[in-house]
Amino acid sequence: MIDTPAEQASASWIHYPWVWLVFAIPLLTIVAGFITFYLASDTRDSLISENYYREGLAINQQTDRLRHAAELGVTAELDLGRNQAYLQINLHKKKGTLPDTLSLGLYHPTLQEYDQQLMLHRVGSGHFYRVTRPRISPGRWYVSLAPEDQQWRLQGQMQLPLVNGKFNFTP
Repeated sequence: MIDTPAEQASASWIHYPWVWLVFAIPLLTIVAGFITFYLASDTRDSLISENYYREGLAINQQTDRLRHAAELGVTAELDLGRNQAYLQINLHKKKGTLPDTLSLGLYHPTLQEYDQQLMLHRVGSGHFYRVTRPRISPGRWYVSLAPEDQQWRLQGQMQLPLVNGKFNFTP
């Protein structure tokens, strides 16, 4: 049955799908805006520091500690053996004595709750340091290594899982 022009003119706007499409786009945009506002206000951005100015000033001290590690000839190898129950660091230093403890920082690039700070203790009188192996999820990690007195520092980026289970720190 073919509708006459008079019947088409008297049909309600509800029966036309294009009208619904025109209304749906702005309505969905408003709903998406409220969802975005809720997510932005409900979650805390962990990448922004409260003390950003002080941390900015501390960057100069960190570069001095990196430079000092290069002057002392400090190198280290982080061993994350797959079947080992511990994490081990092999530390070499051309000048000065080796420290008794090392601080190893493992920092996730985006999730602050995964960050870890480990204290490694020297094994005997050698150049090996060990700690019980923590849980570390696969992915990219920023790592830093420093003695307890914070005189020097080594840092780098590693991608887990490591191919041979080892990561080398160089100044």
